[in-house]
Amino acid sequence: MPQKEMKESPPNAGLMDAKSVAVALVSALGAALSAYLLVMHFLPAERSSLLFRICSVGAFNCDRVNSSPWASFLGFPLAAWGIAFYAIAAFVLVLRGVAGEDAKKALGAFFLWMTGAGAAAVLPLLAISAFLIRAFCLFCVIAWACNIALFVIAFLIIGPDGRTFAFHREALCFFLDSGRNFRPVLALVLSCVLVFLTVIFASASLRHRREAYACLEAAKMEQETMDEYLMQRPIRMDLTGTPVYYGDPRAKVAMVEYFNFDCGVCRAASPIIKKIIDRYPGKVKLYLRHYPLDAVCNRHVREKGDGLSCKASLIAMALEKSASYGTYVDHILGERRSLGRGSILDAMEKAGIDVEALRRLMGEKTAMKRLESHIDSGEKLGIQGTPSFIIQGKPLPSGLPPARFLDRIIKIEVDKAYGGP
Repeated sequence: MPQKEMKESPPNAGLMDAKSVAVALVSALGAALSAYLLVMHFLPAERSSLLFRICSVGAFNCDRVNSSPWASFLGFPLAAWGIAFYAIAAFVLVLRGVAGEDAKKALGAFFLWMTGAGAAAVLPLLAISAFLIRAFCLFCVIAWACNIALFVIAFLIIGPDGRTFAFHREALCFFLDSGRNFRPVLALVLSCVLVFLTVIFASASLRHRREAYACLEAAKMEQETMDEYLMQRPIRMDLTGTPVYYGDPRAKVAMVEYFNFDCGVCRAASPIIKKIIDRYPGKVKLYLRHYPLDAVCNRHVREKGDGLSCKASLIAMALEKSASYGTYVDHILGERRSLGRGSILDAMEKAGIDVEALRRLMGEKTAMKRLESHIDSGEKLGIQGTPSFIIQGKPLPSGLPPARFLDRIIKIEVDKAYGGP
C-alpha cells in the first residue's frame, strides 16, 4: 500500500518558534522594568516600596540615576522610550509572522536595525552612569541586557546568508516603495505612532499626578509649618549694634535673616523679602545676621572653604555703623555670579570704601569679634543653613519659604502689632 506523504516542516520551524517566544519574554521583561522605572520617575513617594529597595541593593542607587537630569531625553523619561522600544519590537515580530514573503524580509531587516540601535544605545548610557552620574540602577542594567539579548535573537532569526548587503538593500527598497507596499508599511507606521502616543499619554498622566501630589504635599507642609510657628513662644534676641538693613527702623514687626554671602539662595531671597516688606510700608524692618558656612571663621561647621565669605562678612562688620553698609551688602547680594574677590572689590568700590577707610572704621580683630557674636547667636538658635528667618522672635525652618507663605506670616504679625483684622 502506498504510504501517505507527510508534509515536512520548515527546517528551523521549532527553533523559530523558540526564538519568537524568547523575543516576547525579553520584550515583556524590558517593558515591565521600564514601566516600573517610569512610575518611579514621576512618583518619588513610591520609592519606599520593596521593589525599589531591591533596585538599589548593594552598590546600586536607582534613586540617584532615576532622578538625574540624564534620565530624560527630548522631554520624556528614558523609561518611556524603553517601553516604546520593547512594544514596537514585539509588534514588528508579530507583524512579520503574518506578512507576505517580501514584507517578511523587510520587517525582519527593520527588526534587526531597530534592535541593533537599542543595543548600541547601551554604550552611551553605560558611560553616562559610570562617569557623569557615578551610580548604576539595577533595573536599568537588566533592561540594557534585554536590549543586547533582543539584538542577538534578531541576528539569529535573520541570520547572515552570504548576501547580507543585498538583503538589507532589498529591505530598504521595500520601505521606500510605499506605493506598491502600502499596507504593510502603513501598518508598521501606525503601530509605531500608536505606541508612542500611548507612552506620551501615560507619561503626561503620571506627570500630572506628580504635580498634583507635590502641590498637596507642599500645602500640607506649609500648614504644618504655620501651625508650629503660631504655637511658638517668641525668643528674646539681642540686636544691639545690628543696623536695620531694610525697612523703617521704627517698624514694630522685626524680621531677622541669618545669611551667607556665598549662598545663591540668599541672593535669590533678597529681592523677594524686600518686595514683601514694601507691601507693608513703615511696619516691617529687616535685620541681617552674618553666618558664613566656612570653617575658616565659623567653628560650628566642619567644611573649610576659600575664606571669601568670611572676608566679605568681616568687611560688612567694619561697615555696619556707616552709611556704606547697605550699599556694600546690596551689591554682593544683587550679583548673579558666585562670590569672588572681584565681587568683593567691586562692592567696596561701589560703597566708596578702600582698605585704609576700613581700618579706620574697625580693626580686623574687632570685626572678627563682632562676626563671632553673629555666628554664636545663630548656633544658639540652632541655625542649620542659610537663609534662616526669625520673625518676631519665632524661627522658621532653614531655607527660603514660598513668598506667599512668608507674606502670610508677615501679614499675621502686622495685624497683631497694628491692630488689623
